[in-house]
Order: sequence, then structure tokens, then C-alpha cells
Amino acid sequence: MRRTTLINTTAATAFCSIAAHTAFADITAADVRAASDAVIAATGGSSTYDVRQSGAVTTYENNVITYRFPFGFGSVSIEMPTYTASEQADGTVLIDYPDAYDIVLSGNLNGLGAGTATLATTTIGERIVASGSTGEVTFTTLADSTNLTLTSYSITSADVANVEVDLSASITDMSNTTTISVGDMIEIDGTTAFGGIETVFQFTTPDGATAEQRTEALAQTSASSMALVPGGIDIMNMAAALANGMSIEAATTTQGSASSSVVTSGLGTIIQQQLQTTGPGNSTLSFSRDGLDLQAEGADLVVEMIQEFLPEPIKFDVATMSLGLALPVMADEAAQDFQFAMDLGAVRMGPGIWNMFDPNKELDRSPGDLRFDIAGTGVLSADLLNFAQIIPMLEFGQSPVEIQSVELRDLNVAALGAVATATAAFELDNSDLFTYPGFPKPVGGLSFTLDGLNTALDQLVAIGALAQDDVFGMRMMTGMVAQSTGEDSLAGIIELDENGGITANGQRLR
Repeated sequence: MRRTTLINTTAATAFCSIAAHTAFADITAADVRAASDAVIAATGGSSTYDVRQSGAVTTYENNVITYRFPFGFGSVSIEMPTYTASEQADGTVLIDYPDAYDIVLSGNLNGLGAGTATLATTTIGERIVASGSTGEVTFTTLADSTNLTLTSYSITSADVANVEVDLSASITDMSNTTTISVGDMIEIDGTTAFGGIETVFQFTTPDGATAEQRTEALAQTSASSMALVPGGIDIMNMAAALANGMSIEAATTTQGSASSSVVTSGLGTIIQQQLQTTGPGNSTLSFSRDGLDLQAEGADLVVEMIQEFLPEPIKFDVATMSLGLALPVMADEAAQDFQFAMDLGAVRMGPGIWNMFDPNKELDRSPGDLRFDIAGTGVLSADLLNFAQIIPMLEFGQSPVEIQSVELRDLNVAALGAVATATAAFELDNSDLFTYPGFPKPVGGLSFTLDGLNTALDQLVAIGALAQDDVFGMRMMTGMVAQSTGEDSLAGIIELDENGGITANGQRLR
């Protein structure tokens, strides 16, 4: 995102602030630049620049990084400022950028037109040092503050050409250490810490309507490790790079964030306003030939919205949140595991929501919960990230995925004072699409409990959300598959056998 970043480019921004390490091995400005160029090339880009040498100081001018998209779709270029790389007596290289400079982004996308944008960048207290040896360079970057402001832009697309855009971002207390190792793979290992990040984005239409988004992220730390294939990535077939060893590992910890957005009409009337805060959270990401794995946890989400047509603000909050996703991405004749899990704990709705359908407070307004954990196995007949292969399959109605088993490890839903839980496990016979027409035959069972269901249904009848006849039918159906285990408590076991039979609590239904 800044000068520090040109030196150490990543795929997303082509930049990456980076850090120091190791003993006193000699390193040259050419070694430092070669490490940066290797990352650019491995992410599918190319770099051009002019070099001037004066003793131990090397100046790099006219720095441009370009990424070209396949099928002639277009290209994007990033023009970075002149900087110097000064070789030091202790074997390190000091990298120096101006305290103020411009980053110029330009692009030309087929069918969308061309555009340019200039980001004015200023830094305070920045220091970048490179150390290590040829083929293994470590960058250390420290900066008290970095500020970016969109100062000019031009877009040929008629749809947005007359829209006025304002954009700014500031980063405080940034430190980063990244090591680039160049060999059979391009390996990038880094850690980053920020004291805080603030962003402001606003656009104004020709008639004076505006939309503004402000975001403030508190202290954040992250660590990442990437292995990239030299020579670039084919974005239409990322599976090839994964097969050759490309991988990404990342972990992030945040202390929380706050954001606000407001939309106004051309007359200055507020149409919509939203405030959102989150507490501490963390996440991990793993992406390789072994699959995609994403895990995230957060706490204390609070959202408040004001709509022009609503009589009072809409507000809700969630005490705890978690998300888990694990998917295979490479074809294999053997079955592979998958999982999708989510947990929303202590979900509370504010009066503005409840009063829309329960003004007399007849419903139980206790906090709700939603938790589920679904796992299973499936066979992939094609690499999911080989789009040249996947897209034709989908166009001909073919699926690259065959699910062989599904397990509901956990389900817990709590609302209106009622609680439902369930677990289940089924094997799917994909060769039998006749027992259950059009669907692979499932064999297995499901067990469930329902506590407080009748009380919740009575509340919904009282406010007119359900008719008494509807509730009677629901209770009849529930009685067919569940047994009473106590006052307003039900439980049931449903089993599906090899012959297509269905039983509930030992009683045959089919």
C-alpha cells in the first residue's frame, strides 16, 4: 500500500512492508530488488524501472507494476515513486522513499472502459531496512503513521464518470517483518501489527445525493506464510498452481472495529443511517492442494439502523459469533471431507424490531441462539479452481461434486423461549435415484428434541401470526414423529433404511 510495499510486493496490492533479520551477511540493492521482482512475477505481474548507480546508493525510477488479465480482458498498472536503496557498512540495505509521494493506479478493462486514480501518500517516522543474503531477503518496516488520500481520478464509463468520489485512509503504529526466499518456490513469511486503521469513503451524484462510509479498526496483528510458483498464476486454472505447491496460511487477531454509513438525498434528507461495532476477534485461513479451511470467531456485534420510512431505529446485537468452513478443491477418486459450521450466541433484537409485530409484548423476548455443524464426504471429479473445465460442466448440467455422506453433528435453535436440537447421519447411494425420485437414496437416522414448542406456538397465535387451524395441523404432524418426554418437551428418532422404509420412534411411516 505504500512505498514500503513496492519493495515487497504481494498479490493483492503488489506491495508489502517488510522486515529485518539474520546475521551480518552482505546483501546488495540488486538482491533486494530481485526479491521484490520475484514476488511480482509469481503473482502474475511484471515490473519495469530505470536504475541509477552512485557509489553505494542505487536509485530506482519510473517504477511501474502491471498485471494483465487473460482473454484480452484488460490490464491494471501501479506507478510507484522513485526510491533509493543504500548499501550499509553492516551488510544491510536502507530503503528510502520521499515523505510524500503519489501512487498512480490505471486500468483498461474490456467493455468497462479506462480509468486512472492518484493516491497522495504521506508517512511519518518510516524506516525500511533489508537484510539477509542473495535469495533470502528480510525486510523490516516501521512507521508512526501512513496516510493516503484520493486526489484525482478519471473514468471513461458514462455510468460513473460524473460521480464525485472522496477516499482517505490512515494507518498508525505500523510494524512489519517479511522474508522472501527465492528457490524452487517463492516463499513469503511475514508478521504485521497496526495500532489502528481509519478509512473514509464518500461519493456524490450529480443531483447532490451522497453516500458515506467511515470505518475504524482498532489494534490488529497478523501473520502469514505463502508459497508461490515462479512464473505466475493462471487465474483461470489456479488448480495447476496448487498442484505445484502453491499455498497460503494466515492468522489475524483484531481488538474490534466501528463503522458508520449514511445515505442522503439531493435535498439533504437522511434516507438511511447505520452504526456498527464489533469486539475482539480472530481468524485463520489455510489454502493449498489439501483444501480450503477458514475459521473465524468474534464477539459483541452491535448493529443499529435508521430508515426514513421506519418509525424507530432497528437494532440488534450478537454476543458471540463463529464460522468454520473446510472444503476440498482438487479432484480425487477417493472421498474427501467437508464441513460448514456457524454459531450465533445470545442474539437480541431491539424494541424497534419487536414492536413491528409484537407491540403488546406477548412474545418471549429472551435472547436467541443459532448453532449448526454440518460435515460429510464427497468425491470431486474435477478441480474446482480449473474454471476452463468447471464452467463447461456446469453449462451442460453436470456437477463436479458427488456427496456420499452427510452428518449433522449439532443443531441448536433457540427463539421465543423454545429450544430445538438435532443430530443426524446419512449415507447417500448415488446409484439409486428412484427410491426418492431425483435424489440419492439416504440411509441413516436423525434424532431431535423440542422444548417449549407448544408455548411458542400459542404466543404466535395470540399475536395473529398463525391461525389456530394451522397450529393444530403442526401439532398433529409433530405428534406423528415425536414423543412427549415431559411438560412441553418432545423427542424423536427418525430412521431411513436400505429398502426405502421410514420409521419414527420405531413406528413405520413408509
